[in-house]
Amino acid sequence: MSDNTRSNAGFRFLLGLSSLGLWGSILVTALIFMGRGGGDYGTGMAMGLLLLACLAVAGGALLLFGLYTVGARPWRLAAGAERKAFVVHAWLAGVVLLVGGSSVARSYLEDLKSAHTRKQAEHQYKIVEAITKDDTQDFASQVNLCGDLCAGDTWVEEAVDRRASGVLAWQLSSLNKAQYQHLYTERSSKRGCQGGSMFDMSMPVSGLAGLRYQPEMIRALEPFWTADDLHAALWGAAAGDHPEGMQALIEAGADPSKPSSSAKEGSLILAAAARGAEHTLAWLATRGYHIDAATQRDLWMVLIDWGNNTAAETYRGRMDNVLSSLIAMGASITPASPASDPLRLALEKGDSILAKALVRRGASDAAWSPDERKAFAELVAQSEEEEGMSQDSFHLRCNPFGLREAEEAGTDRE
Repeated sequence: MSDNTRSNAGFRFLLGLSSLGLWGSILVTALIFMGRGGGDYGTGMAMGLLLLACLAVAGGALLLFGLYTVGARPWRLAAGAERKAFVVHAWLAGVVLLVGGSSVARSYLEDLKSAHTRKQAEHQYKIVEAITKDDTQDFASQVNLCGDLCAGDTWVEEAVDRRASGVLAWQLSSLNKAQYQHLYTERSSKRGCQGGSMFDMSMPVSGLAGLRYQPEMIRALEPFWTADDLHAALWGAAAGDHPEGMQALIEAGADPSKPSSSAKEGSLILAAAARGAEHTLAWLATRGYHIDAATQRDLWMVLIDWGNNTAAETYRGRMDNVLSSLIAMGASITPASPASDPLRLALEKGDSILAKALVRRGASDAAWSPDERKAFAELVAQSEEEEGMSQDSFHLRCNPFGLREAEEAGTDRE
């Protein structure tokens, strides 16, 4: 009498192999995921290859299980060990198919997304290149080629940052004032390099236009601006060292007596000092601007902060002109309060360039303790090679991808 609870030996062999492959791949995969996140690069690569091998084994096991199912037709077998094994492994195969299928689908979708992002990045690079050259025809062509990939992109800020007045005018021709106000009046962090110094400032696009001042660019933007935009542009021009721009903006209606909405900037003097804007400071001094006692400490702190973000050669080269203007406006190098003493602040922050400049102006450590005077003597004894940020370090920090400063953040003021 035949045993109808078992298929022939060949089919049982297929079932055994498929079971071994399914269980083995699941066990190894589970161990890989439990141990991920540790080890070096080589270990990570090995685990990745092992995971691929597990997927291949699981695929082979599913193929064997399919052959067994078609050939043995185990659902026709009487109840027994093989039929139970078939049911268990049918569920297991289903789980493997579900998990594997979802992983493949997710991987496919991620590849699609990656390809979309890569293609978008390629178009955006070409668009930025056209803006940098201020090539309106090339810009329009690249935007058209990008199509839906760049549908959500706006390039007004990029054009302002790179002083591309032609591209800017082309973009503004398709906007009205309400659309501009909706898109470009929010303050956001603007980072870049200009005039040998890095900056990180919160401002709307109008503030950036003042920082990168060009008369034709301001004329193109003015019809879209409110009084607040004019005000932000004035502060940007002060920080960007453009007194001619400040004058033009004041004549256009900007109010220099109105305080900035940013507490950090405080006043036009602080905004200019925070960027070492020597021409702006000289312009403010000739117009009778004055530094009050309450802002003395803030003034020296923003000056030191400017030095921390500037190549030492630039910081040292502008220091005497900056100090002359600040002193003319009432900055005290020998204040009554130690908290606002620039010499002490220079010592605390390790700013030897400012310390030496103050000593040349008559600042003294005579009233300090012996330990303080010793530390100060060591600070001012530093050579120029030891002071601040080198030119190479500045260029590396300003342009981490090796771009020219003009390409990265607009042409500098000469």
